[in-house]
This record gives sequence, structure tokens and C-alpha cells, in this order.
Amino acid sequence: MIRGFEVKEECIEEFKKNKTEDGAAECIRCLIMNKEVIYWDDGMKRLKCAAEVWDNSWEELMTELTRCLEISNRDEYIEKKNKHNLTQY
Repeated sequence: MIRGFEVKEECIEEFKKNKTEDGAAECIRCLIMNKEVIYWDDGMKRLKCAAEVWDNSWEELMTELTRCLEISNRDEYIEKKNKHNLTQY
């Protein structure tokens, strides 16, 4: 698999065309395969990308992915993570 900026952008572009639960899950899997670390942040009550530490442009996407997956707490995150096989390897 090709890794890098272009592939990450393709993941995001595909999600923009399919803003559903399945589309969000596919985007997350694609981002994970491209070395992004995505996790639940209890303080923010949303998914967060580790890259947000230095790049706040991820915030909007992570908020939208959280909304599409209908996650509002850690238990729902674990449920969706298992349902859609979003396990970090």
C-alpha cells in the first residue's frame, strides 16, 4: 500500500462523498492504515487524531467522523470500534 499525504487526502475525499456511519468507519480504517492514530478523547467528547497536537486542521474532520458514527461517550466508541473493526494495530 502506498502511504503518504496523497493517500490520506483520498481517504478524506471519499468520506466527503459518503458521510454515513459506514463511510466514517472506512475513512478511519484508511487513515489508520496510513499511520494516523485515532482515539476517543473523554475531555473533548469526540474522536481525536494524534496529529492534532501540532495540526488543528484535523479537528473538523474528527468532529464530523464522531457525528457520523453517532458516538458521544467511551462505551459507544468501544461499541463502534468493535462493530467496524477500527482496532489500532
